[in-house]
Amino acid sequence: MNMVIFYLSLHHKNTKKMVDYLAKKFGIKTIDLMTTPLSTAAKEIHQHQLIGFASGIYYSKHHQNLFRLLDKIPKITNKKAFVFSTAGLPFLKFFWHYPLRKKLKEKGFEIVGELS
Repeated sequence: MNMVIFYLSLHHKNTKKMVDYLAKKFGIKTIDLMTTPLSTAAKEIHQHQLIGFASGIYYSKHHQNLFRLLDKIPKITNKKAFVFSTAGLPFLKFFWHYPLRKKLKEKGFEIVGELS
């Protein structure tokens, strides 16, 4: 399956470590949203079947650039997404992931998995 993971990794770079591992193990393309312009990243969404959205948790939700990326795309169909986060309290993932899950569903994504 044609996959890409959009990610942001600040502070300890734990999200980057996880994304790099997945990319190497499964041959997944990755896009760092701290270094890639959001307009360029938005074009990548249409080229992939499965799209991952990953970041640490900041003030109880994913990094704001993931939301900004989603704001740049129109509503879509036939795209699957997964969400993952790195944080100190992973058992709160359903609380933390809610805003991103909601935004993805509004944009038309089918959410196929979550990991924290």
